[in-house]
Amino acid sequence: LKYRAIHVGLLVMVFFLSFVLAYFETGSLLSALYPILFVGLVLILLWTYFSIKSQRIDNQLLSRIGLGDVFFFFAISPLFHLHNYVIFFITGMFIAMLYPLIRSQSYREHFIPLAGVLAFYLLVWKGASYVFEVNLFFEPLFWMPWTILT
Repeated sequence: LKYRAIHVGLLVMVFFLSFVLAYFETGSLLSALYPILFVGLVLILLWTYFSIKSQRIDNQLLSRIGLGDVFFFFAISPLFHLHNYVIFFITGMFIAMLYPLIRSQSYREHFIPLAGVLAFYLLVWKGASYVFEVNLFFEPLFWMPWTILT
């Protein structure tokens, strides 16, 4: 595939469905906002890092990470409690870093289909939730220092 893209309408639909599912799971929309704020914070920190590294303030973030990937982060974030989204996000980034090694040694493309890798990982996460009969999306997996906030 030469042209990799995802329709923004699909991501908007996923975002609203994620909010609906979060509301039915928790009874509140407030818990869905914390992961969204986390994604925003990560993006601001990345933008700051790239600006400091290049010694000028510009928008290099979108040249290094796809806009569809950013929208995907926001679209799926309401599906998770903050603690679980942080775990999903960190482990998903690690899996995405391993993607070129898993794919093959002859894989020459310099881009990692981050949204695709994370979408597959989301399916694995959901499958594991069914198999182990535990809600990996909203039940805290580990105690984290910011549990006092939520």
